[in-house]
Amino acid sequence: SGSPHTQTQLRHRGMFPHGLNMAGRSRSFSSFFEGLGLDLPKAGKRRTAERMDPKTFFANERTFAQWQAAGMLLLTVGIAVTKLEDSFDTDQLGGMTIIGCSLVIMLYGLVSFLHRLKKIKRKDPTGYDDQLGPVALIFVLFAAVALY
Repeated sequence: SGSPHTQTQLRHRGMFPHGLNMAGRSRSFSSFFEGLGLDLPKAGKRRTAERMDPKTFFANERTFAQWQAAGMLLLTVGIAVTKLEDSFDTDQLGGMTIIGCSLVIMLYGLVSFLHRLKKIKRKDPTGYDDQLGPVALIFVLFAAVALY
């Protein structure tokens, strides 16, 4: 009773001696972490790198290509409007605005693609949707039409 350590402290010290590998872990140690929802690796088994389904990468690339196609279509319209305005000797504000919007769309597609690619490589389970970007692009296009 004159010992500075309680019986519980001594029992815990003896339960995990120095150099104990995971195969020799006690039942209470395993059940404690399993109760927390944590999976402990088994001794002797190595975890292999989990492969991401290639469909995920291809879907990200397809989405990027669709944003670029929309930007290129708008760029073509902007160039045509600029040439049309030039032939009527008017200022080219409308065509330049459409060209600017197309460049914004193409830049947004690139940034979105790179952001999602980073999340895919990190295997993040959430955060792939973008609720602000498409809405902002609609307002930019609306403003371009309103200015024209």
